[in-house]
Amino acid sequence: MKKVMLLLLIPSFCFAKNGFEIAKEYERVIELAHVQGSYKKARQKIEGLIAQVDTSHPLFNDIYKLYKKINKKDPNSDTQKAIKFATGRKTEFYCKDKGLVLARIKHNDGTKSKLVLLSSNREMKPGSYSIMTGGSWAYELDTEYRQPIKSEVWINHSSDKSYSLEELRRFPDSKPDKGFWRANWTSLNDFYRNSRTNGNSKEPIPMYMGVDYHLFGNKDLGYEINFKVGEIDQFKTDEMMYDNKTLIKLNSRRRVAKHLDTFTVIDSKGVKRVYNDCFQVVSRIRFKGIDI
Repeated sequence: MKKVMLLLLIPSFCFAKNGFEIAKEYERVIELAHVQGSYKKARQKIEGLIAQVDTSHPLFNDIYKLYKKINKKDPNSDTQKAIKFATGRKTEFYCKDKGLVLARIKHNDGTKSKLVLLSSNREMKPGSYSIMTGGSWAYELDTEYRQPIKSEVWINHSSDKSYSLEELRRFPDSKPDKGFWRANWTSLNDFYRNSRTNGNSKEPIPMYMGVDYHLFGNKDLGYEINFKVGEIDQFKTDEMMYDNKTLIKLNSRRRVAKHLDTFTVIDSKGVKRVYNDCFQVVSRIRFKGIDI
């Protein structure tokens, strides 16, 4: 509490707009959590507060530490489950003239996901490891929230700095799952994208289509990767929660880890597929904040 009161005495130019109000809200959260023991109210209040605070704000680190501490008291909250699922480590394998053939994800909720290229009629930019220009393919998605499942993906349009994709997952006795993704950009920091999915999600966030996992931790489908060992990209991305209002803001660091002369992918049925001239790309996806 002393720390908060001292910060309130700092001149207003040290704070961003509404800095004193943010500090007072922070003090109120501390009171709710540590004086009254009302962790549910404290969690609701700090989720709203962290959405208002930029990382450059003097209190951001204190607010974020308190946010994590409060959620440890309520680890089963929908927000905490969503953040843990939306962050983690992703290992991808891109092969020349084939594109992405495998993605493995270790989520911070302790679960694992796997995306496998089953079959492909992709049209690739000549000599490229990631840039698709047309065609279609089939993905198998395997998460710990569902059994391995197949879907079909096709390209409506694609260039070096844009894409438009659709995905369809058929079921014998129910409506299909569908998805649409579109993006164009001049750089990873100057990016427009739009997506829409409709289907049955069992995951902590509405991330249930194959393309969702291709895009997990990135937004460019890997198009901007410079396939040289040691190359690194860093950029911001996000994931939406089920309320279609709460956005989980993320920081992603993507590194080209190594080159593989050959690489074997095994699907859920044990079928092996061997590819030549591939790169392993590792991404770390970390929580940045909440936007409501």
